[in-house]
Amino acid sequence: MPWYSDFESICRFDVPLSQLTSFRIGGPARFVLGPRSHAELADVIRCCRDNQVNWRVLGRGANVLASDAGFDGAIVRLSGAQFSTIDIDRTADSCRLRAGGGADLGACVRAAVRGGLEGLEGLAGIPATIGGALRMNAGGRFGQIGAAVSRVLVMHPGGRLQWLDRARAAFGYRTSSLGDYLVLAGEFDLLEEEPKVLLDRYRQVWIYKRQHQPVTQRSAGCIFRNPAGNSAGRLVEQAGCKGLRCGGASVSHLHANFIVAEDGCTAADVLALIRTIKQRVLDQAGLQLRTEIEVWDEPTAEADHKRSCA
Repeated sequence: MPWYSDFESICRFDVPLSQLTSFRIGGPARFVLGPRSHAELADVIRCCRDNQVNWRVLGRGANVLASDAGFDGAIVRLSGAQFSTIDIDRTADSCRLRAGGGADLGACVRAAVRGGLEGLEGLAGIPATIGGALRMNAGGRFGQIGAAVSRVLVMHPGGRLQWLDRARAAFGYRTSSLGDYLVLAGEFDLLEEEPKVLLDRYRQVWIYKRQHQPVTQRSAGCIFRNPAGNSAGRLVEQAGCKGLRCGGASVSHLHANFIVAEDGCTAADVLALIRTIKQRVLDQAGLQLRTEIEVWDEPTAEADHKRSCA
């Protein structure tokens, strides 16, 4: 009997990762499972471990470069109702929004804005689930999600649930201490404000992003972390990389810290372009850029050394 026999109702087979990532790149995942509850999630993870099946959690796939070869294991998606709820709780002393780890970040931002709750509107336009956003402390020039967090519900590898407060989550620049856990929910302490005021801020963030980022093209968001006291986008542009192309991947003309993918683009194209950009910035500025996106199963440089960028 196969290991997934107890999960056939929530399991799909040989699903292209190109359907699950914002780059729309990636070969097939052998299994994709969508547990519907905390208990079922714990059972799925336990079964994967007992049967030595590699597994990864994938939200909206907006910060991921998946391998052209796919993933020979189980992709877990927190798409069930228990993971997608968004609730607002007002008391005499506080205003709190609670969202499941699989809830859409954009939907949470809009719910807060409509409800007159200040603190999330600066995250407009960031494609992510709440779990993914918390894990990497998603944000940008208009704020980071960790600043509004009260506590985070996580599942330990063995299935135990625990609430971690903001200090335990240890939010930093595109990082947190949540990487060893499954993020099941987040609670946010917000302030009351007029919905019209928040809607105006929300719109201004969106206007800025449409003008300065390739929001209508296939990308994975910012490719590189900003070095301390500097801008990765500025460094990439100063190194003459705007518009640089490798196969179906190119550096955005709107924002040099974005790589956009065209039809036929492969992960190998993106990786070759990333390496070329890193080398040019190192030669130009003497700085080693670090990637912000999560690269799944990166091949060795020798595997595609013949690819060139122009």
